[in-house]
Order: sequence, then C-alpha cells, then structure tokens
Amino acid sequence: RCIKQHLFSPRLTVRWLKDECNINGNNFSGKFRYYVGNPPKSYYLEHRIKVSKKLFRILAHEDVSILNIALSVGFKSHASFTMTFKEYEGKSPKEFKAESLK
Repeated sequence: RCIKQHLFSPRLTVRWLKDECNINGNNFSGKFRYYVGNPPKSYYLEHRIKVSKKLFRILAHEDVSILNIALSVGFKSHASFTMTFKEYEGKSPKEFKAESLK
C-alpha cells in the first residue's frame, strides 16, 4: 500500500520505504522478494516504467518531453529514466516514443 501511495514520489527508495513502514532488520528486501516475487526496487521501477509507457501512448501526439514523463513517474533525471527504461524494455524512451506515433 505504501508503494502505491508514493509510487511517483522521487523520494521512494528501499531505505525510505523501510523507514516509512517502520520495518527493522537487515533482510527487508529478501522478505519483500519472498512474498512479492521481486525485490522492492525492481517492483516499484517496473510499475513506474509501465505507467510511463501508458503515458507515451496516451500523449503520443502531444508535445510532451521525455523528461516531463520521467519526472511525472518519479525519476529524478532524464538519464536515470533512460537507463532504467532501456534495462526493462530493451529500447530507449525515445525509440518507444517514436514507435508510439505509428
């Protein structure tokens, strides 16, 4: 629930999540992965990328920059968004955006 409420906040990190949920111990990520199937960072990054793809499709014919999409889904920079997007999708946001225009 905490991740859903703060999914687009740039302050969402594993450490922040652990503190926000008052979880002690060193095995938070391991327990999260056991119950959810992914480590917490992968979980929220995957959801951010999924939403960004929807935004690219919805706003395909609008003049919205990749940086604006990146910031709106919680990334702190164009570079971190591009690197993460490419890791999850196998192509850059620029390539995905161009394909969305077709």
